[in-house]
Amino acid sequence: MANDINKRDLIEKLLYLTKIKEVEIKKASKEAQERANEAEGAMQSRYDTFKEEGQNLAAGLKIRHEELKASVSIIEEILKDDKFPAHSIIQHYSYVEVEFDDGKEGKFLITSLMGGEKLDDNITIITPSSPIGTSLMGKEEGDEFKYSAASIKKKGEIIKII
Repeated sequence: MANDINKRDLIEKLLYLTKIKEVEIKKASKEAQERANEAEGAMQSRYDTFKEEGQNLAAGLKIRHEELKASVSIIEEILKDDKFPAHSIIQHYSYVEVEFDDGKEGKFLITSLMGGEKLDDNITIITPSSPIGTSLMGKEEGDEFKYSAASIKKKGEIIKII
């Protein structure tokens, strides 16, 4: 497994990814609002919901944009701190490598932001409250873990923590 993982680099990539998502969502929100504004006047019947749906979509996207904007601020503050100590116990902002019982490896960055997204195509961002995040939090190298999500049940061993 890679020995050249730099936690600051991972956090900077997380910031970049979050900024890209923020711009995409802001654009989508603006477009949804424009489409809703272009829809014919008020609803003519209870089945004529295009304008209302467009406004609801725009409002939801606007909320998501504000969440991403706040996430950018949080990540920028973390980067200002410039302290990225290695952890011996898995916690927020830990980088974790695991080996599953089926022989596959997993690489994760644990953070409350952008769960499910990928960094470098091989590192998955997971949240502490996700099924795998919950099973990893507080564990040490060499510890075993198991989790289930939907119909998937997996177990493995923690190989590396940074």
